[in-house]
Amino acid sequence: MTYLFAVAAALAIAGCASAPSAAPDVSVTSTDSGREVELVPGQRLVVSLAANPTTGYQWSLVDAAAGVLTPVGEHVYAQDAAAPGMVGVGGTDVWTFVAARPGRSMLRLTYARSFEPGEPPAETFEVPVVVR
Repeated sequence: MTYLFAVAAALAIAGCASAPSAAPDVSVTSTDSGREVELVPGQRLVVSLAANPTTGYQWSLVDAAAGVLTPVGEHVYAQDAAAPGMVGVGGTDVWTFVAARPGRSMLRLTYARSFEPGEPPAETFEVPVVVR
């Protein structure tokens, strides 16, 4: 019985290993702002933007390409590795989305200070998104 279980487990693992892999993540940065991004349903879009929260500025999601993209969890901030633990050092804000359904929309984030509500954002990142 143990032998049959081991064989069945090995076949199951082999079957999983030969399954087709999902489409690779698409990564974009501020230099890609304005460039159209094409995805397939289930594919992830990873947006990495320079940030420095010690200045009071933060990236905010303005338009999440409603219905076409779905945010995956909360965005993550990582301080630059060149100066770990130093106060005032910038880093990268990373936002992850998954292509939810076919369609066309705009993904837009702004970099602004929340305590300056009337001021225009210091930066705007936007990419047209097409899910086929």
